[in-house]
Amino acid sequence: SHIAMRPALPSQKMSSAWDVVWCHEHCHAQEMAQVSKTYWKICSDAGANMIPLTNAAFYQTWQREHHHSRPHVLITSWSEVKRILRGLVNEGPSCDPLEILVLADNKDEYRRAARWAWHLKGSRVTVLRGYRLEPLKAWLASYEEKILWATDHDSQLLPMR
Repeated sequence: SHIAMRPALPSQKMSSAWDVVWCHEHCHAQEMAQVSKTYWKICSDAGANMIPLTNAAFYQTWQREHHHSRPHVLITSWSEVKRILRGLVNEGPSCDPLEILVLADNKDEYRRAARWAWHLKGSRVTVLRGYRLEPLKAWLASYEEKILWATDHDSQLLPMR
């Protein structure tokens, strides 16, 4: 694969049943190092493998290369989500994430993103303000339960469409 991915942290569970793709332009930047380390831990604790990618183009490449492997959810920024959704239309529903979490950087961005997500009616897009950890943990824990249930019942979760 030609996508640069950070090596797994020692606590990361490589045998996880699902992936959390974190698509953010600064996910590999030094100023986001603590956030990134915390996200790795939260994902690992939820039984997921975290995949940090810097933009929508890398996400679309990752989708094409991994769309038949494991279910995934997507955490992204307001600046990337529209480009990502345009790509989902082009790739087809088998590549879709189970849900998208948009992290808004400030109050105005949160309002715009929440209004936009509300107009998507029927899609599974959640908007959170900032990088607060408790809502993110709860959101991921809800998916861990769904993934485990689907695995235990030999069932598949349906992608977004």
